[in-house]
Amino acid sequence: MRADGHAHRRPAPGGQDADRRTTEQLLRDGAREVAEVADGVRAVAERTAGALLAPPHRRAARHPRTGLTARWALLRTLTDPRGLGAP
Repeated sequence: MRADGHAHRRPAPGGQDADRRTTEQLLRDGAREVAEVADGVRAVAERTAGALLAPPHRRAARHPRTGLTARWALLRTLTDPRGLGAP
């Protein structure tokens, strides 16, 4: 099945999808959605980098191992496939 919901090698009647969107419109909508997801991923990456590279908090300065442990926990959580929605 293709992204536009039709079987392979079977063109949509009149070049349009069931809801009357043309292939060009479907591709444009798909590209817009991919761009929105990319913006979301970029924002998460910025926040993650900020959290991992931020100077330690006052409490972590008194207990340096606590800050390091917290950063490792954050890194483990972000890179764990289960944290990304995998089964």
